[in-house]
Amino acid sequence: MKSKYLLSASFVYALAVPVGNLHAQEAASVQPEVRSTGIEDIVVTATRRDTRLQTTPIAVSAISSQTMDQIAPRDVGDLAAYVPNFSSATIPSFKAAAFAMRGVGVSTIIPFNEAPVGVVFDDFVMPSIQTQLLDTFDLEQIEVLRGPQGTLFGKNTTGGVVVARSKRPELGELGFQVRGEIGSFKTRVFQAAANLPLGDNLALRLVGSYRKTDGYVKNGACFGPITPFSTSDFAQALAGRTGCGDGSGLGGDDVFNGRAKLLWEPTPSISALLQYEIVRDSGEVAGVVNATPPGFLYSNLGFPGGSGDPLERGGLFGGNVGLVDLDKGMRVNVDGVYANIDIDAGPGTISSVTGYRSQRSRLPGNFAGEYSPIALYSASRDDNRRTFQQELRYAASFSDRFDLVAGFFFQKDDIDYCAPTLLGFLDLVSGPGPFGPNSQTPQANCNNQDSRSIAVFAEGNFDITDRLNLTLGGRYSWDKKKFAARAAVFAQALDPDLTWEMLDRSLDFGDFDRFPQGVVRNEQSWSDPTWRISLSYEATPDIFPYVTYARGYKAGGFNEVGQSGVPLIQDQLTPYDPETADSFEVGLKSDLFDRMVRLNLAGFWVTYDDAQRQLLFPFTRPDGSDFTEIRFINAAKVDVKGIEAELTIAPTRGLTLRGTLGYQDGKYKSFNSPTPTARNLAEAPLARTPEWQGSASISYELPVGDIGNLTLFGSLTYTDRTLFNLDLNNPDNDFYLDSKTLLNASIAFTDIDDRYTVRLIGKNLTDELYFTGGQTVGALFRRETYGEPRYFGVEVGLKY
Repeated sequence: MKSKYLLSASFVYALAVPVGNLHAQEAASVQPEVRSTGIEDIVVTATRRDTRLQTTPIAVSAISSQTMDQIAPRDVGDLAAYVPNFSSATIPSFKAAAFAMRGVGVSTIIPFNEAPVGVVFDDFVMPSIQTQLLDTFDLEQIEVLRGPQGTLFGKNTTGGVVVARSKRPELGELGFQVRGEIGSFKTRVFQAAANLPLGDNLALRLVGSYRKTDGYVKNGACFGPITPFSTSDFAQALAGRTGCGDGSGLGGDDVFNGRAKLLWEPTPSISALLQYEIVRDSGEVAGVVNATPPGFLYSNLGFPGGSGDPLERGGLFGGNVGLVDLDKGMRVNVDGVYANIDIDAGPGTISSVTGYRSQRSRLPGNFAGEYSPIALYSASRDDNRRTFQQELRYAASFSDRFDLVAGFFFQKDDIDYCAPTLLGFLDLVSGPGPFGPNSQTPQANCNNQDSRSIAVFAEGNFDITDRLNLTLGGRYSWDKKKFAARAAVFAQALDPDLTWEMLDRSLDFGDFDRFPQGVVRNEQSWSDPTWRISLSYEATPDIFPYVTYARGYKAGGFNEVGQSGVPLIQDQLTPYDPETADSFEVGLKSDLFDRMVRLNLAGFWVTYDDAQRQLLFPFTRPDGSDFTEIRFINAAKVDVKGIEAELTIAPTRGLTLRGTLGYQDGKYKSFNSPTPTARNLAEAPLARTPEWQGSASISYELPVGDIGNLTLFGSLTYTDRTLFNLDLNNPDNDFYLDSKTLLNASIAFTDIDDRYTVRLIGKNLTDELYFTGGQTVGALFRRETYGEPRYFGVEVGLKY
């Protein structure tokens, strides 16, 4: 409560939208006004045209590269706290992004469920949450658009979209930047960018970023004495054993991100940008803490949650057993090729975005976070993902009063997925399986999906008068998905002469042409119109109110199935339908006191229909027996109301006060379960919807004689308590992310020629312990993940 009041009070002095300039990339270029004092203009592309932030009738926040340098984030997720009603977490046992905005968010790793908050990088829609935590080095600007995006941005989203834009090559400019950082947890970061002119109309930009850290969660969990229920020889050989982890770090990073961008401008009317992206991530398995309470199965077997500092009692069963390669870490390899072409054509510009991205993920996890002599519940979620995208746009100004953006979008996204799993706890409960100990013999369920998304869209701006503007936009989307699945099986079920050791990789289980036994298939198509209507009025050159009604759409889909090992029936592949969002928003953007104060306000009310939620769903087998599984269904109708405020104060040269404040009131209007539950789900809290969220920051630059400048930066961010995972029957098993208040600061010295910078960085200076995710898994166990404790680092940079 104290933190909440402190943040509310600080809002009076400093709530902010970060400032900075953006390289114009679209047709009708808008140049920001250069000012010697006050707050500079920000140019955004939230309407697929270059427009001033202060005359754009959308709730959008822009974070410049300069502000990102001051915040010193490790990835885009660290920036969420500086945007109202936008929050970031991680999926338990994984390092995947779990973004949430205006009442909807992600809390599951399932690769077939589309996120309600999209991420677009250099105009390419990023389909996988595993790679949405983008490295911020060499980014020009990040724009966060809040509310449903049903007209212009890639695939539709119901919550919002994060638009990241990297720096472009510059013609005729030779330059480079090198930056290194060392810090707590043996952090080592090396980053470099070079801009190379290759003639009058050709330039190359090379960018590389490498990060290596030790994990801050220690493998210090203790177990025992083991008390098996089984009387088998294998189980009894483990009876009475005890032990503790070696205290080594868990969850460390080892990742390289690289880009090569070639810009060709043969004439003033043609610009072609070819980009190659590479990611090689081989970080350690996520640091997970076992928090299993008394009475749960794991606790009864001798693997209870511990006490004391949870960062000292993470747990990991090591080794590479049964295609679950824990010692190899979490490996994500990405190769992408993208072409962005702009051609001036009459009154406008034709833009083409073509891209192909291959992602290969091998994500082993020790799901319960326990240290043990066997793999109690270890699995790997392995997938190969191939994404192709083509977008064509035409942006034009036909007169002083009318401009238009229209286009076509196509995306093809194919996923091959298998999850080899070791269920060693069954060895202690019922004894080894038919082909050996469950802790050494994997089962694997496999799902494959081919999806297509097509859309046509158009949005026009009409100046009804010199001050009154009307925006009308629409989009029609077609989605089609083909799905195939098989329940978890041992290798011998595919071929009696086969063992898992004979398979080169887990995805061989999912070769449905080679092993068609037990495969179930289905396909489904959906289509839906979405739109946006905005009315804005330039009351004065510095006061800009607007009102917007928008509809968003998130496609339906198929569930990951087959984890239980029970043979599938066709009904399990029944898809869920699309989720829609209707949003009403009223906003005011203002520059006050000769641009010493910038205040932007927005109030919204959004209703989600057919909201996609995970619930227990009943099925009946052909033999008449009943069973249930957790799956996404269209279970809910949701209302979310809120207020968002952003303020920048620049009272004197060199001093900037910034901050944000967000308030949300989210409720279920209905929540329908197909099976009886022990609680009224409609009265449950809305997941990933903190009531209050905000930030306050100060940046002060002062000269140091005639040799350079010293920049002092400090920020305070607050996020209210919020539900992360809902238990369908027992509210005591709901998992909440507790409120958190984080204090960060940095001190930087830059020489007078802006050639080199030395920055001291401090994060979470109060050493607050806070959750980033967690889950109660039935009556088996409870797991938790935590955020980074106090961090200190030194960064040195050189530019030419």
